[in-house]
Amino acid sequence: MSNYSNKFIKFLEHLFIICALLYYLLDLNFRLDRIGDLQILFFNLKVIGKGFGYFLYAINLYLFFVNCQQVISHVKQNKYFGFLLLFVLGSIFWSYTPIKTFFAILSLFNITLFSIYLTTGYSLKKQLELLAFAFGIIVSLSLITIFAFPSYGTMQTGLAIGSWEGIYGNRNILGGMSLLSALIFYLFSQISTKYFFLGWFGLSASVCLIIGSASRSALVNTLVLLIVLPSYRVFRMNFRRSLYFWTIFTAFGGLLIIFCLFNAETILSLMGRDLTLSSRTILWKAELDYFWQQPWFGYGYQGFWHYIRSTSNYPGIMRIANFHSHNGFLELTMDLGLLGLSIFIFTYLHKYFQAIVFIQKNNTRESFWHLYYLTFLFMTNLTETRLLGFNIFYLLWVTTVFGLTSDLKENRVLWNSADCEIPKK
Repeated sequence: MSNYSNKFIKFLEHLFIICALLYYLLDLNFRLDRIGDLQILFFNLKVIGKGFGYFLYAINLYLFFVNCQQVISHVKQNKYFGFLLLFVLGSIFWSYTPIKTFFAILSLFNITLFSIYLTTGYSLKKQLELLAFAFGIIVSLSLITIFAFPSYGTMQTGLAIGSWEGIYGNRNILGGMSLLSALIFYLFSQISTKYFFLGWFGLSASVCLIIGSASRSALVNTLVLLIVLPSYRVFRMNFRRSLYFWTIFTAFGGLLIIFCLFNAETILSLMGRDLTLSSRTILWKAELDYFWQQPWFGYGYQGFWHYIRSTSNYPGIMRIANFHSHNGFLELTMDLGLLGLSIFIFTYLHKYFQAIVFIQKNNTRESFWHLYYLTFLFMTNLTETRLLGFNIFYLLWVTTVFGLTSDLKENRVLWNSADCEIPKK
């Protein structure tokens, strides 16, 4: 095959991956009531999106059947994550709505396969490059929407009129996506000399979107990450020194948390919030009343809110909250119970410590990505629902899980990519 043909195949492969990432990034349920004459355009985009979704299903299923044994073997290398997937699958048997749980699991299975393909077929550096291109498109579309179509891209009602919502129609979603985008572009700008301009443009635009969204969750998470992430540089030292510095930092962080707890009302009032965190704590209390009815196994994967909708007598705060928990860990607990939550936490902690070891063994800037993302995932799920779902957050969680396995470090991949970079031992 000629060099030209190889380049063309590589281009098509990259284009497919970027389109797939955009599919998981974009909220295809556009709020059509706010965009007037553009309804037809966005409706067509929804139709195109659904068609590409079916195409993506077909590709992922093909890859699974062709590489079935290898996929199973790779999952076995991540036993804790495999237990979590089996528990999710088993929840069909105790789900309140087993059929809906089954189709939700199919979607989760679909995105899991794509994540494995992305992780095992590309180096970490290349993954960050592809993510940067996809997020660059999202950031650009949000800025265009905000300034060209302000009636759609900005908040028109409520207390935060004028806050940026971008293409998502929700300032909290835009804030969370922009924070993730800022993390990706921050690393990308340091590891890429070829696309240096894209890195700094994306980082600057992402920060502007975080500020413009006025999402307090995103702003607080940004401040916390600005404090926490630089401290991870100590893991480049030897184990004893890094443990010494990290112990000091953890102690300082503990004192800071205690101070914030004792002064929570004052701090929250300065942020324009109250002790209920915009009624989140009221919602959590209402959910806990249902939790005690199914404490160990939950209501089945994505079964809790189907159960609530079928119940005529439930607190009104649940409808106001748009039928999701605004806390990823609570959402997971309601669906999979304490057993499911325990498996996830154990998997998370296992990967967190693996990420630290990965930094010490691979002294590169991109090696910090896994630890950065795990920290981001924990922070953002304290006030939003972004764990096990058909979205970019779950996709990156799976790529982190598989990216830290010994198989990838030993240069064994499932799919032969034309652009796979195999590091030297």
